Amino acid sequence: MPKSSPQIDEHDEAVAVDADSASPAAPRAQLTPDDWVRAATDLLVTKSIDAVRVDVLAKQLDVTRGSFYWHFKNRDDLLHQVLQDWSERTRVGPKLERQNPSVQGLVRDLLALPFRGRSARRTAMIEFAIRAWARRDPMAQEAVEAVDEHRMDYYVQHFQAIGFARLDAVRLPAIGGHALAPGQQTRQGRAPPLL
Repeated sequence: MPKSSPQIDEHDEAVAVDADSASPAAPRAQLTPDDWVRAATDLLVTKSIDAVRVDVLAKQLDVTRGSFYWHFKNRDDLLHQVLQDWSERTRVGPKLERQNPSVQGLVRDLLALPFRGRSARRTAMIEFAIRAWARRDPMAQEAVEAVDEHRMDYYVQHFQAIGFARLDAVRLPAIGGHALAPGQQTRQGRAPPLL
């Protein structure tokens, strides 16, 4: 989504001049790699992976393409960073562990995550967009598989900690898994079988 005030990266040379005062206008904010990642993620969610292109992002952020190349080698580098950012944001365990002295409280909060208002909706939209991308891209598929494996291990560990047998602890996330890991799908686009 376009910013209300244009931005430039520290490596863009131009300085805007206010026509009325003929003096340099205040410099625009400098873009960071995170700004590019957020913009790319927004395009991924609102359009598709095909829309995430350097020229589109540069226009959206009101900067030159050269600004992009200061932070990233190429589009694949940016897409890798989008996946890395998503992967890191999906690891909510440590935050929940700090908030919950008991394993039962942690499991309760894990199960409530999909229902936490606007942020849960945004998180789900990103999740679905990345999973749609992963159906046709090996790099995204690898990231999704790593996140799913981490999630499953984490859920199983905590279900076992509150007394479930291993087999039941594996089945519980699979039964509710689409709430815990929305859109979990294989390369063929089918939901994985319940154990």
